[in-house]
Amino acid sequence: MSSYDKNAKCPFYKDAKDKKITCEGIFRNSSLRIVFSRETGFKKCLEKYCCSLEGYKGCPISKMLNLKYSD
Repeated sequence: MSSYDKNAKCPFYKDAKDKKITCEGIFRNSSLRIVFSRETGFKKCLEKYCCSLEGYKGCPISKMLNLKYSD
């Protein structure tokens, strides 16, 4: 378990490692994975969106997944 796993605030977050962030998917029993080419982008995204109580609401993936539950 990474420190990001412990600090994640986003309800759609699953895990993060090796410059990859895994989130809940748009279909039942699925996941989405974002792969970064650089460590800096990976960490910035985690800190700005995944590990921020207010920040995750601005994440494009979080916005998309919220539509899944809006009906």
